[in-house]
Amino acid sequence: MTLPAVGGVLLEQFFSREFVQGLLLHALPALFPFLLAAAATIGLVPIAILVAPRLGLMKEPGDRHIHLRPTPEIGGLAIYLAFAVAVVAYVPISRPVVGMLGVGGAAALVLMIDDRFKLPARAKILIQAGLALLAMFGFGYLISGITLPVVGLVQLGLLAVPLTLFWLLSMQNTVNILDGVDGLAAGVVGIVAVVLAIAAASRSHEEAVLLAAALAGCCFGFLVFNFNPARIFMGDSGSMLVGLMMATSAISITGQVDVANVQFARQLVPAFIPIVLPF
Repeated sequence: MTLPAVGGVLLEQFFSREFVQGLLLHALPALFPFLLAAAATIGLVPIAILVAPRLGLMKEPGDRHIHLRPTPEIGGLAIYLAFAVAVVAYVPISRPVVGMLGVGGAAALVLMIDDRFKLPARAKILIQAGLALLAMFGFGYLISGITLPVVGLVQLGLLAVPLTLFWLLSMQNTVNILDGVDGLAAGVVGIVAVVLAIAAASRSHEEAVLLAAALAGCCFGFLVFNFNPARIFMGDSGSMLVGLMMATSAISITGQVDVANVQFARQLVPAFIPIVLPF
């Protein structure tokens, strides 16, 4: 049986000396944005916790959350600022980088309105679609093809637009659903971001490596305050922000979606949930 591939590399070859040497060569620079993003998140979250009551960004007990007292839900703003600091410091400026920062900033700010006033579902999906369309047509985040087993690369043509829109919307809402349990959304996205960084490193895509590493650093830094009992929540602004950045990071690696990689990532999520939940 052939094992799934990560970044186009079969797992049988994953620990070969040549692959590991090449991976380390391209992955080591990612350590710096990872550490800066984690440190910036750890530094900014306490400030966000203090500011949240004044802005009315407090999550009351009930709904999907199991907390027993009002808890700040302004994590998205701290995550975005930390991500922006790490990216500006270490990632060369390009159109996709500006796009990720711009669309991410818009997501963090606009969806804070939902965290504050609880917008209806229709308004929320329209905001998500607007952010996705901005990423697609403003900054070129489009899935041009799908790599299928046996068949190989299939160019999507006009189907690239609806498929990319579905991808970006589904990732935003998937992470939003995960945010109902302490530490789950940040833990899962952090793990997936590490996988994306490895995939990008295996393809020598340095920009995507640095972006994914910065996202992973933000998520793991946020976990310091989000483990059970959580002292702060991402909120819709945070969960949809990191979902959108995860989705655009995946596209930025090749502009394509490798079905084997997607299946492998899906297998990782339930595998790590038992590790994250006890916290």
